[in-house]
Parts: sequence; C-alpha cells; structure tokens
Amino acid sequence: MATSLVITLFIIFSWTSLCRGEPIILTKLGEIKGIEENGVYQFRNIPYAKPPVADLRFAKPQEHEPWEGVLDGTKFGPSCLQEVPLEFKRMLPHERQSEDCLSLNVYTAGPLSTASNKSVMIWIHGGAYLFGQGMYFDASHLARAGDVIVVTFNYRLGVFGFLSSMDDKLPGNNGLWDQRLALKWVNEHISSFGGNPKSVTLFGESAGGFSVCFHALNPMNSGLFQRVIAQSGIPTSLLTLWPRAKSFSLDVGITLGCAKDTFDESYISCMRQIPAERLLSAQQQLLSVPDTSIQIELKMGPVVDGLLIPDVPFSLMTNITSPSYKFFRTLDFITGITSQDGSIAAPSLAVIAKYANFDVNNGFPTNMFFGLLFPALVSAFYGDSVKYTLSKGYVCPLYESSDMLTQANKVLDAFTDTVFLVPAISSLNSHADRNEEANTYQYVFERPHPDPLDHKRLPSWVKGSSHTSEIFFLFGIQDFFRKYTIAVDSVDLVLSEQIMKYWSNFAKHGNPNSADLPLWKKYNSDERSYISLDTMITSKSRLNPERVAMWEETLPNLLQSSSRYT
Repeated sequence: MATSLVITLFIIFSWTSLCRGEPIILTKLGEIKGIEENGVYQFRNIPYAKPPVADLRFAKPQEHEPWEGVLDGTKFGPSCLQEVPLEFKRMLPHERQSEDCLSLNVYTAGPLSTASNKSVMIWIHGGAYLFGQGMYFDASHLARAGDVIVVTFNYRLGVFGFLSSMDDKLPGNNGLWDQRLALKWVNEHISSFGGNPKSVTLFGESAGGFSVCFHALNPMNSGLFQRVIAQSGIPTSLLTLWPRAKSFSLDVGITLGCAKDTFDESYISCMRQIPAERLLSAQQQLLSVPDTSIQIELKMGPVVDGLLIPDVPFSLMTNITSPSYKFFRTLDFITGITSQDGSIAAPSLAVIAKYANFDVNNGFPTNMFFGLLFPALVSAFYGDSVKYTLSKGYVCPLYESSDMLTQANKVLDAFTDTVFLVPAISSLNSHADRNEEANTYQYVFERPHPDPLDHKRLPSWVKGSSHTSEIFFLFGIQDFFRKYTIAVDSVDLVLSEQIMKYWSNFAKHGNPNSADLPLWKKYNSDERSYISLDTMITSKSRLNPERVAMWEETLPNLLQSSSRYT
C-alpha cells in the first residue's frame, strides 16, 4: 500500500511540474528537471560517471554518485575534448568542450509515466574515435515517430579515451568502458523514464557501429541489450583495431616530456598532470604529420585488452565454440552500408594526388590505383604482407576504367567493399547460419547525403550515398530547412519516416517490418537478401555479388592464401 502511495504521489508531482513546462523525473540518483519540445521530453546532460579528471584520467570510468536537490537537465553538457571538423560545427547546439564530459541525454514522447514500459534505443556516435557528440543529433523525431525512448551520450575520445601502452600499465579502451558504463546506467535507471530495461537496442554508425559490435561480442554484457544495429561499421573490418597504439602513445609522452624511449613508472603520473588542452594539441600535432606510406589502418581507437576485447574480433565472431560467438547469436542483428561508404577514402586520395602531382578533381589514374592502392588494400584485407601477383583478367573488369572520373569512383568502390561490405557479409553469415534464436537483416542505403556542404567537401565526381548519409534520415530531416536552411525534398521526408519506423520496429520486436512498410526479408547465407533504402524501397539479394566473390574466393585462390572473410 505504501509503495502504491509513493508511485501515485510521484506521478501527481511529475504532472504538476509538467503544467509549468518543467518535467521532473525521480531516479535512484535524485531528481532531474528536463524540458518539453514539440511533444518530446528531453532530459539532458545527466552525468553517468564521475568526472574523468586528475587520478581518473586514463582510468576506467566510475559510476556517478547520487546528487542533492534537482539536477538541471534542460541544457546539453559539453562535448568531450576533440578537434571538431568544420562541416560538423554548424549543426552543434553549442561548441563547449571539457574533459568532464561523461553525460547522457534521454528523449521520450509523452505521456511521461513510469508505467509506459517503452523499448529503448541507445545511440553510439561515430567520428573515428576522435570526434563526435551525443547531442549532435536531435533524437526527438525518432522517439516520437517510433514511440521509443532514445538515449544519446558522450564518451572519451582520442588520447583521453584510447591511449594505451598495450599492457596492464595502460590497457586502453577507456572510451569503450565509458560506453559500457552508459549501458549499465540505462539498465539501472531507464525505468524511471518509462523505459523497459529488458527491451534495449544498441545502435551506432562508423566508429559507433564498430563499438556496437565490440559490445555485442562480449558476453559480460548479457542482459544490457537484446538487439544491435551496426551501421557502416563491423569489427572484422580493416579499420577495427589500432595497430600503432603503443608507438603513438609513447610518442605523445615524448612530445610532452613525459617519456623518453619507454613507458616508465612516471609516464602516467606525468601525463595526468599535463593540461588537457596540451594533450589534445600533442595528439593533433602527431596526427597531422604527413604519412607518405600507404597504410590503410585506424588512426586511433580500440585495442585487444583481454577483457573488454578478449581477442581479435574476427576470431571472436567466427569461433563457434567461443562465448563471444554464442552471445552475439542471441542478439537480433541489423547491419548495412551506404552505397559509397568508401567515400571516407576521398581525403586520402587528395593527399596522394598532391604528392603525385595530379588534380584529384579530374579523377584518379588507373596506374596509380593498381600500382599503389590496390596492393595495399590486398595486404590490409588479408591481414598480412602478400605477394602482389594478381591476374588482371580477374581484377580489371571489376575495378578498372580508362576514364579517370569513372576510375575514381571504382577506387571508392574498392574501399567500400574491403572496409565495409565484405566484412558485413562475413558477420551476417556468422550470425544467420543455422540461427533459430535471433533475426538477421541487411540493408544498403542509396540516397545521396541531404546536406549540400557534404557534396562540396568531396570531389564532384563522387556518386552515390556517401559515408554517414543515412544518419540524417534516421534522426529526422524534418527540421533541416528551419535549422540549417537546407531544402528537403518531399520524397526524402517520406524516406526518413520509413527508416525511423524500420529501426524502431526492430527495437520493439526484433523485426523491422510492419504493414505500412515495404517488406524487409530476413538474411540467410544462401539468398543473402537485403533491402535497398532509397526513395523507392526494394528488396533484393546478393549485393555486388561479383565484387564480393572476388574478395571471398578469387583473390585467395590467386594468392594461394585463405580469406579471413569466407
């Protein structure tokens, strides 16, 4: 009886506050005041961890303690320290940054009640582990269209989140540990917002997609989420792990006077005393050093630490006896790409063009691709140094063109295939094969990026849907004109609504389909069904089959080496 009285009083108190336009939620940690905008309640800048400063810099995050009084959740908190690319700045609500940045934001459409029991979607932002913010995307449209609760959050980036000596002194992956603590926070507290902690979907794009899969491959996360969506990011990719973590971390210490030629006992204590801005500056200084070698690898990010990432992700995903494999297959799974995810390589092509003395805006020479880039892709793809003695009769029909503009797009196709598509196919096969416990779905997003500035920062010859394009549709492009003076076609508004419904349907049921949407077939390794997300949504099978087969079968045979992705 007493419990019922408390709940009743809480609901009355909340709705009294709502009448004043100040929704207040009571959690185990204390009260939180939010705001209401267009029928969606937002609770911003909720700390989920203690400030990662002083002795907690370069350490695993610690849970935030309860607070006294009412926490002000009406304004977004600062982003984690980073160098924000110019094209992202204009869409930020503010540009404040701080080392004390581990906060999250909760979006839910009314009614605001603990009895709602809504499915929850937790978004992990991308940005190459170097930049990004939880507040960058307004999750209100997705929360309202899908009738779900959406949580976004910050995690430590760059040297603050991923510095590593590759041993027990500095294991690394603190940014991923931040993410995991945010997941635990949602599991423990989301019911206070009307969320169902037993119906949680983890979703993210690019580095966020990689991160989603890292968590989906760790059985210690059992119960924290039930479904995952990995957008343009699979941890069997070439860009999964940071191969130069130890040397880069040492170089940062040397640059700042905290190390000489090894990681000694004073390294961490010295680095903890360096002003945060100097740490960021040293990071950027080292990252900006021109690299004339052709290295296709992650600039900064996760490492195998034996705990959060127990082993190389490809081994975790393909070893059918491993706990990681078994846990992954209990989760409903969606993954997909944009049709030209390889556009992430366009800036690198411009660097190569500068040193090779040609104008990348005019395209890319065939001899530069096959003489320089393609051998590097092959070596990176198969995980070792291979002898490049490939038969042009197999490769050229797929990736060669005498027209430089067409050749440039085929270069991006090769990056799309090796970095995104073929690893995605591998993960889909691993998840779907004889799996009666969970559902598997694949997509390709084919609509061009809605922001004209995105097209201006890339060479004019780039075609198709560039990396990150689908995110703007997923989080609703309805406000683009009002906020950024970006014209939005009516067909794009429809596509945005459809994508939000697919994603939220999946979050609620493990199945993206509903009667008002075109059918999205399940994936299996025989048919390899996928859905093409464009203004005309269609179901198809076997995405780019000849190109995929070349990486899965043809090249391994020619190289007399087994593919990692078959």
